[in-house]
Order: sequence, then C-alpha cells, then structure tokens
Amino acid sequence: MTPALAEFQRVAVEAIDRSRGRSLELWEELRFDAEEYCEMDDDSVLVVCRMRGRGRGSGVEVDQRRASLFHIRAGKVIRLGLYWERDRALAEPGLKE
Repeated sequence: MTPALAEFQRVAVEAIDRSRGRSLELWEELRFDAEEYCEMDDDSVLVVCRMRGRGRGSGVEVDQRRASLFHIRAGKVIRLGLYWERDRALAEPGLKE
C-alpha cells in the first residue's frame, strides 16, 4: 500500500466514524469489508466494499456490494459519493481513472 493510500485509509475511517451516528442503532450486526482501493487522481479514491449486516428490529440480512468515492483535500474528506455500482462511481463527471 502506498503512503497516500495508507493516509487515505486513516482519513476515511475517521470520516465514516463521524458520519455513522445513530444509524448504527438500526443494526444488530454491520460490517464493511473493502475489496478494492483505487487512486483515481490526486484528490479522489474509489473504495469498493461488501456491506453485510442484520437489521436489529427486522432480523433481515443484507449482503451488498457498494462503491464509495472519497474526494480529499488537505487530508480531509470534503465530499463522499455513495454508489450501488462501481461503474456509476466511475462515471462521475471530471473523474479520471
């Protein structure tokens, strides 16, 4: 892993922790496993992950592949795009693969 990706991983985890808030209370179990990290350009990283969980009240199990596009400036996430499909994230205007 490059130093840039290692720093991204640290920053991304902090941003996700802050944004989760009360939504975690809806889940009995919730897990995100990163399957792919791609440096898209100097300011963007695409993370493809598998989300697995079980709803607290419903007991419904979820297993979904998702993509998150992190835009970073000065070591902080300034924008986070969430996508159900990797290709949709890659189609974002101005993104260079």
